[in-house]
Amino acid sequence: MRALTEWLDAHRTSTPGLGPRAGRVLRVLAREPHFASYASARAVAERAQVNTSTVVRTAQQLGFAGWPDLRTALRTQYLRALGHTPSPEPIAPPSEQRHAELVERSVDRSLGQDAANLAALAEPRSKAAIRALADAITTADRTLVIGTGTAAGPAHILAHLATNAGYAVDVAVGAPTVQLAQVLRLAPGDCLLAINVWRLPGRCANSPGSHANAAPSSVSSPTWRPHHWPRTPTTWSWPPATPSAPCPH
Repeated sequence: MRALTEWLDAHRTSTPGLGPRAGRVLRVLAREPHFASYASARAVAERAQVNTSTVVRTAQQLGFAGWPDLRTALRTQYLRALGHTPSPEPIAPPSEQRHAELVERSVDRSLGQDAANLAALAEPRSKAAIRALADAITTADRTLVIGTGTAAGPAHILAHLATNAGYAVDVAVGAPTVQLAQVLRLAPGDCLLAINVWRLPGRCANSPGSHANAAPSSVSSPTWRPHHWPRTPTTWSWPPATPSAPCPH
């Protein structure tokens, strides 16, 4: 996702005079592009704790006509970062033959990307991480999986398959405060697995004997960290840039 971050930084540096409130808006765009790429100006404003007009003005200061134009540009950059590059060829209004060709091309591209992902995942370090993650779940008394937005899909699939296999695995659902309450009910020997397919937060949280892929920084802050969470969580990332290491605090 470095390209998206660099794209935002380029707009930021080329726009002098951006105030602290505009900075809040840009931080939301950088940290949560999966949310901001489809959100309304009001939703982004609530997330950034500014007025809706601030979001609109920020977009205009960056050279866009308004929030819809900035959101469209952000969505394009986000999808490209995920590997979903829009087809450069027009598709409307296509003929039946042209439509069939475009569909076939999209299918080939999707299957090719899946094959490439699986090939990359089959390397030894990824296999070791998968085995370690499986051990963490199978040896825990109970596992709580956190995953919202794009991460909700793999979170629910993992919980469904693990439950069918006989393991006590649940997905934290509801508002963030409700999910936090579920995390705080974890006991020693439980496993907290937080999935984030966008970017790894700088802080993670877990209970004794648990392992985390990622976790909201608010959970790991001193305000919310229970006394029975003394251990440093383990992180697994893919594609693996570096060997598994303790999550930084």
